[in-house]
Amino acid sequence: MVGKLFRWKLLLPAVQSMAAIALWLYTPVQYKKERLLLMHRPAEHPFRIRIEGGPQLFPPTCEQWLQIVNFPAYAISHGLVNPTLNQVDHWGPVLGLRWDFTLPISDPEALPPRRIFYFVSLNEIIFFGLIILLWFWVGWQIDDYFSNRRGGHPMRRRRFRVLELVVIWALSLFSVGFSIWHMAQAISAQSLRVGVLGLIWPTALLIYAWRHRPAQASLATHQRVAGPA
Repeated sequence: MVGKLFRWKLLLPAVQSMAAIALWLYTPVQYKKERLLLMHRPAEHPFRIRIEGGPQLFPPTCEQWLQIVNFPAYAISHGLVNPTLNQVDHWGPVLGLRWDFTLPISDPEALPPRRIFYFVSLNEIIFFGLIILLWFWVGWQIDDYFSNRRGGHPMRRRRFRVLELVVIWALSLFSVGFSIWHMAQAISAQSLRVGVLGLIWPTALLIYAWRHRPAQASLATHQRVAGPA
């Protein structure tokens, strides 16, 4: 019934991308709040206080969840795509492009300039694009689970399944390696947490790939067609 009411492959990318943008926009606010709390200062109105020096928590909690919930996209964008583009000389002008914008601070007692500054570069665009792609695939799997069927030519569908599993295995192993690297390079407990909890995603993907390996999938299809003995 649920599969008939929703197209999860459309709903999940929309919801998750909006949630990711909201977390990204809130990051500078929470960053300042957490710094104030570390300094034992009130954090209800963070932009009324100017901070110079002092302890830092990085990344702040909302950015941690942005990276953990979308860890495969984070691993590919920050561990593969962006470093690769940075090594290609003719991508230099494109990587240097960015869109700057500000959002007003509603607190009338906030210190000048009473605005939060953001910039969007190619790195952020790639990351959010991969988030949409990741959750489209998750939604597609949910739709397929509820429909309990796969259309199209059987041989073409089998080839697509093999290609999908190859990509999942590669993505899972790369995410594990990136997680280990992230933990080794962690400069704070918060950064370490991202690497540790990020292992949840490749673990789930490896379980999925193992359960849907061609031999197992063929056996399940045969049993479904043959019916109970």
